[in-house]
Amino acid sequence: MKKYNHNSAIESFLVMLLMVVFTAATSLIIIQGKLAFERVTENKSQDENSRIALSYINKRIRQSDQKNGIQLIDNSVEGKEALVIKNDLGFETYIFFYDGMLYECYTDEAPTIELSMPLVALDYLDFTLEPNGITMEIIYELHGEDILLDQYIAFRSKGVIDVQE
Repeated sequence: MKKYNHNSAIESFLVMLLMVVFTAATSLIIIQGKLAFERVTENKSQDENSRIALSYINKRIRQSDQKNGIQLIDNSVEGKEALVIKNDLGFETYIFFYDGMLYECYTDEAPTIELSMPLVALDYLDFTLEPNGITMEIIYELHGEDILLDQYIAFRSKGVIDVQE
């Protein structure tokens, strides 16, 4: 019969302990990498959505920049403020922020959320109508900090209509 060797048992235990530590460290690295990747992806998505919203609104204003064509109305759609862009055909485009989403409603009747099309998810959007232009502000989170994107668009036609309350 073989004699039991204590040194061999200790070595085996230490090798198994080393394998457990190595497995735990590898698992932690994988989990942290996954979480970091998700944060980067979410931050990139919020940044892209913010820039898409600014670009879209800028394009819509530039397309319809005409005399008496742009208006900012409080309590317009579902009680929310909306940028209203009129066209020559009698239709109006309502661009507004509601429940974390930028919407557009193109209609010739009273605008509702059911008639509106969701465009892009946002955390915050605000319009400020000025005599010769409009300022848009979007806030989104990047690396745990709030980032403010603001853009001023000057009207070429001086076609703003006064703000209605």
